[in-house]
Amino acid sequence: MPKSKRDKVVALTQAKKKDRAWKGKVIDDARAAADAFPAAYVFAVSNLRNDRLQDLRASLRPTSKLCLGGVGKLRVALGGKGGGEPRPGLAKLAAHLSGTAGLLFTSLPHADVVREFHGFEHADYARAGSRATAELALEAGPLAGPTGAPLAHTLEPALRSHGLPTKLDRGVVTLLADTVVCRPGDVLTPGAAALLRVFGQRQAVCRLRLLARWDAETGEVRALGEE
Repeated sequence: MPKSKRDKVVALTQAKKKDRAWKGKVIDDARAAADAFPAAYVFAVSNLRNDRLQDLRASLRPTSKLCLGGVGKLRVALGGKGGGEPRPGLAKLAAHLSGTAGLLFTSLPHADVVREFHGFEHADYARAGSRATAELALEAGPLAGPTGAPLAHTLEPALRSHGLPTKLDRGVVTLLADTVVCRPGDVLTPGAAALLRVFGQRQAVCRLRLLARWDAETGEVRALGEE
């Protein structure tokens, strides 16, 4: 079958080159920030959404540089794994990078960094694979949304696809039997996570936690614990 003008074929070699270029940019950006700022922090990330990340970048932009993109690449940027230490002490900071984490390079005083990170906490919708923190139990009968208004009839097919026994009764979305969507501690399925969103239950907390600090003047790295 002939290809239309809109068809676009991307060679695997081209995709690999783009991937290598992106990895290189993550490392180069972190190294440039290490040269430009007098302090750096490792922070742990929980349930971070892209829109929240953009808000944080915007609020820190005048004084700081936020770097995410995989802890392996960030370790290399700091001099771990034989990457070559850009400034004294940064390889020790790389040792604190694990799990889901990022780097903040900044000229802000330490107290301001702590205040900024402590203030960054938002309730959000849990993703599939995370654990439920509360029960969502629905009673048989007409279903209402988080505002108390009846659910739109157009949602009914989606609710059934997510595992709810529903039907349209004269245009009203109706649950045919009492149903427990999740209990605390349950691992959320994709359907359960979607239903939590429909019924307005935010069971995740978007949070950042400071783990360690590097000071350019001394080259020292200090673990921050629960600070």
